[in-house]
Amino acid sequence: MSDDGYTRITLRIPTPLDEKLNAAARATSKSKNAEIIQRLEQSFTTPTQIIAQMDQFSRTIHDPNADSFEVARAVLKRNLYEMMLAVETFEASAPSQEQVQQDSQASSSIMHPKS
Repeated sequence: MSDDGYTRITLRIPTPLDEKLNAAARATSKSKNAEIIQRLEQSFTTPTQIIAQMDQFSRTIHDPNADSFEVARAVLKRNLYEMMLAVETFEASAPSQEQVQQDSQASSSIMHPKS
């Protein structure tokens, strides 16, 4: 670790992923390093932490002393976290590709029995 509190690493990533990171960093006016750090930190966020953050956003939204930028930012973040939770819930409950194929084959054999 260096004096600035960061550890420097060398990282090899596929070119298409590098291009996606560059585009995401440009879109949010961040450095690629900041984009990578944010994405890594988000990957370690637990559902409990997400709910706590959503509660904080709700308090900001309803705070009469919050300026409009703070409120808009909180609304957007809350919506983003809600979408993330919805995607995680959907992915956790969605059937596997193998299960979909099995169900499709079973339905097909019921609808079109062999003579």
